[in-house]
Amino acid sequence: MNFGIKASTVRQFLISSGLPSKKAIQIVNQTLNELKVEKHPDKTFIGRIAKGFDFLGYSFEPKGLSIAPKTLANFLERITQLYEQGATVRRIGQYVRNWWRWVRAGVVISDEPSHIRARINSH
Repeated sequence: MNFGIKASTVRQFLISSGLPSKKAIQIVNQTLNELKVEKHPDKTFIGRIAKGFDFLGYSFEPKGLSIAPKTLANFLERITQLYEQGATVRRIGQYVRNWWRWVRAGVVISDEPSHIRARINSH
């Protein structure tokens, strides 16, 4: 049965089970083959996740959830693009507020500087 799933749309597949690693990998590979989904060699990691991994803009690590470094780099790049394209301060501020809202929805920022919070919330 082909579900029409393109390999490019399969970003990450996570498993957490009590099964031994080899058995879990065998089940994942069998299921993906049955679905006719190919694993992208540069985007697929099968193994222990003790060192952490990035998924949907966040970094999942044993110490907790944080913003992935690539996500922060993309955010800064986008602000630069907006500035270079002549975006208004209001537009850039709107982008920052929306991004910050997304960040705070996923992670708890315990050491968030109050002056940053006040600036973001005031616009």
